[in-house]
Amino acid sequence: MSSRFSRRRFVQSMSLAGVGYWATGGIAPAASKSANEKINVAIIGVGGQGSANMSGVAGENIVALCDVDERRVGKKYERYPNAAKYKDFRKMLDEMDREIDAVVVTTPDHTHGPASITALEMGKHVHCDKPLAHNVYECRLMANLAREKDVVTQLGVEHNAAWHQMRAVELYRAGVIGKVREVHCGQVRPSEYIYPADLKPSLLAESGRPKDTPPVPAGLDWDLWLGPAPWRPYHPAYCPHSWRVWRDFGTGFAGNFGCHMMDFPFTALDLRYPTSVEATGKAVPYERLPAACARFEFPARGEMPPVTLYWHDGGSGPPADLLEGETGTCLMVGEKGRILVRHAKDEQDPILLPKAQFRDAKLPETQLGDAETNRRGFPRHMREFTDCIRSGDKTATDFANFGGPLGEAARLIHTAFYAGEKIEWDGENMRITNLPDANQYVRREYRKGWEL
Repeated sequence: MSSRFSRRRFVQSMSLAGVGYWATGGIAPAASKSANEKINVAIIGVGGQGSANMSGVAGENIVALCDVDERRVGKKYERYPNAAKYKDFRKMLDEMDREIDAVVVTTPDHTHGPASITALEMGKHVHCDKPLAHNVYECRLMANLAREKDVVTQLGVEHNAAWHQMRAVELYRAGVIGKVREVHCGQVRPSEYIYPADLKPSLLAESGRPKDTPPVPAGLDWDLWLGPAPWRPYHPAYCPHSWRVWRDFGTGFAGNFGCHMMDFPFTALDLRYPTSVEATGKAVPYERLPAACARFEFPARGEMPPVTLYWHDGGSGPPADLLEGETGTCLMVGEKGRILVRHAKDEQDPILLPKAQFRDAKLPETQLGDAETNRRGFPRHMREFTDCIRSGDKTATDFANFGGPLGEAARLIHTAFYAGEKIEWDGENMRITNLPDANQYVRREYRKGWEL
């Protein structure tokens, strides 16, 4: 059984019933907190998902709140009247360095890296929402810093702590479907459903950018919202909702859901760096992010064989006969059967296929506790972050060993798409070896003052 899965996730499930984490070492004692001592947390990105993540650490000391858009803040600041309020996370971290233990980053994708990297360089514990960062380079830098600073980090993928995925990993580890050489992840429907309706084709010029330049709304600091991205005039087609479709700001469907849907095989199969990635899809304007399908090749890991992982986007999907009429977001194909995981709802159990084979099969008993009281992953996921800061353990999705490689895989989909043909990937050295010019897509150009 994978030490990552067993040590962190099984024990964490039982910790809700009063069983503590296994003592495994970790951060230096001086960086830890006692069991009864509250953690001083700063929130970067308060609106939207940031509000949910803030609720996940509400039991700690919320000492600072940072958001560039007062429209998105609403009454959330009123919940923490004693917390300092900022628009610029750099100023917040500089002025409150000694008062902050940890930060929670839930901004648009293009500022995940700058915010998290700044905090990591200062020795802060960091929770950062998926897809970790805007590009492969930022993911690697965050992973390296997490290792160098020896702090607690967590990629925000709450399904990692949800019962349905934990049970799926448990069944695989028990040998129910045998060795796995093929995995399918993604959605069997067009990815446009994730994009808000306010991004209409009528708003777009031939280049992909809106033609008109309305004024910046009151309360929005547009310069800070742009952050490391090249300057462009404000338009509601970018902010606050539709940034995910724009190459300068978002990571598309692959980034928004790739980390969620590839989390299961990365956890169960101990995947890290692929050796090659090939991506295809319909061409879109340069400014926009494509719906791309991809094929990853992962090498053998110990006694586990090589794995081919297929990423499906834009309406594609695995062969229908593998699904037997079911729908889901990750299908693991083993020598003795298949496991289908559905990430849309935490209450849905994994499905074992073929149905006829497993209908009356006696399955291994779970060690995860009662399913009905352990369904939702989000509370346990956020609690793991603060518990690990106190215990000195690492989270199951820490940047150095898991979140970084998973985030990179999600970003390699578009990297391979822009390359135009299959890329041979040297993961250890973060380089495309067969197409040297394609390495430009591994990172981005940063606006002056935002260089990393």
